[in-house]
Amino acid sequence: MNHTNKQLHPLIESLLNDTITSQEHQMLQEMLKHDEAMRVQYLKAIDLDSELRRKFDVRSQAESQCEHSFLTGLAAVGQDRNDRHSRWPQTSNPVSSLNHSRKVMLLTALLSIAASVFLALWVTERAKRPAMLEDKSIAAQSSNRVQQVHPIDSTPPSVVLSNAVRATFFDGLSPIVGRRLELNSEHVLQSGIVELTFDCGAITIIESPAVFRPISGDKLAVTMGRCSVHAPPGAEGFLIETPFANVVDRGTRFALQVNEFSDAEVHVIEGVAEVSPKETASNSADALTRLAVHESSAFTGENAKASKIEFRQDSYRSQLPDRIISYQATRTKDDRVEELESIMVQRFGKIYDYSLEQLIRAELISFNSATRAAYTSDLNIVGPLNLSSPRRICFSDASLATGIVNPGGSVTPTRVGSLKDCEEAPGFTVRFTEPVVNEAGPDIVFFEFQTAINPAVGDPFHVIPIGMNASLRPVTIMNYDLNMRSPEALNLAPFYEYKMGKPIERLIDLEKVECKGRLSNLTFKAICVGIDLSEMGYANGDSVQELFFQDANEDSNTVDPVMICGFPND
Repeated sequence: MNHTNKQLHPLIESLLNDTITSQEHQMLQEMLKHDEAMRVQYLKAIDLDSELRRKFDVRSQAESQCEHSFLTGLAAVGQDRNDRHSRWPQTSNPVSSLNHSRKVMLLTALLSIAASVFLALWVTERAKRPAMLEDKSIAAQSSNRVQQVHPIDSTPPSVVLSNAVRATFFDGLSPIVGRRLELNSEHVLQSGIVELTFDCGAITIIESPAVFRPISGDKLAVTMGRCSVHAPPGAEGFLIETPFANVVDRGTRFALQVNEFSDAEVHVIEGVAEVSPKETASNSADALTRLAVHESSAFTGENAKASKIEFRQDSYRSQLPDRIISYQATRTKDDRVEELESIMVQRFGKIYDYSLEQLIRAELISFNSATRAAYTSDLNIVGPLNLSSPRRICFSDASLATGIVNPGGSVTPTRVGSLKDCEEAPGFTVRFTEPVVNEAGPDIVFFEFQTAINPAVGDPFHVIPIGMNASLRPVTIMNYDLNMRSPEALNLAPFYEYKMGKPIERLIDLEKVECKGRLSNLTFKAICVGIDLSEMGYANGDSVQELFFQDANEDSNTVDPVMICGFPND
């Protein structure tokens, strides 16, 4: 879909057409803050959003295709697994499915843009630029939550950002886990999820899009968005302000959602919560609503009029999604990373810290870079000045700065019934040194390297099971757990890029074709994502020894795998 409205500013037109660069996006954000005419043009984009949604049934299809399909700009984040993965469309017509998928993804992107714009316009006149204090601190710890790897401050903070998952604030920055939030400053969470820990012991999980303001060590204001609250013993009295109502936690777990009209919903999972209007005249004992376990109410209007609604257990998020949390690697003198040492991952809500020796390594057994001519690259090896023999060792060694990159791909994942099919199809095949057993949460970690000029969320790729089992299906990874915006993604040591002279169609060509190396002058980060075998249809306890991978061919950028490892069976 091409937007050719000559009245639109070129930056807005580029954004609608999904051709805007990261630098242009920053320029556009700055212009929106200061140029009223630009903001008006953005509102026209919202009108276009409404028109498109009337024409297409976007909601039900888009939620299974892309991460954070905001739709109206105010819908809550979806299920954890749909949050990261887009499954292969089940259709008997691949061409029709492809065209429909492109439309859905474009429409979803436009709706997400419109939602972000609405959110930005709404808070521009009433919010300061979100800020994070630079002093270091430690978040509260528990056995089922992330171990902090950031420096510790002996001064207890009032409110700490104790965890974050692919979170980005309105200023484009990602939060740094373990740092305290500035009190009485509004924060606009555009994407992802954050967890806040308060001095009183209360823990809140806030899902994007959201606007919130930490007030004190026992008080939070939520202007818009979804928030799950846990107030353990000792944290009774924790208070959440909404525009029209106050919610007091009496030792409980509850879910709160505030919409764009400032109306609120409260669902009590356990314990008791008390809700009262903020207006003084209405703030009496008669106006107080007391909600017990499995009770819920909506509170509408300036007087926060209460009305019973259906209770939803799934409105409460008890923990952050399973994911890759961080990794450690050897360091150079200039503090860049080389060889992987360990990786921290959350699997079924529990934190594991695996050493490199515990990981199940993967070896490259096929590689084919043939793809559409416009996207073919002959740069297929990154590694040291003197390549090892065989060259494919660059893929399976311990270094995050070596790999076999730019494989072939396909917009629609290719079904492969055997290893021979894998050799013929564009992409690459890996064999694990021992079977990887499917358990709850991520079973495999996939590393690639990325620069600031490439997609910040990582390059999409397909993971495809090998075989004709009808219950198995490919999965498309659209967003990495640790991406270019993640503080946990580390800068890589310099490496050499080797151009092969021609596209590689067989692994043997990768070994024999003459290649020339040059030192890369760009700064790269090692980013990664966890892959859950359950998403591909494997049952709990099933084992996998080989998998096929393809670039998703969604743009001119190609995935650059530098390491793939399985997690041990625990």
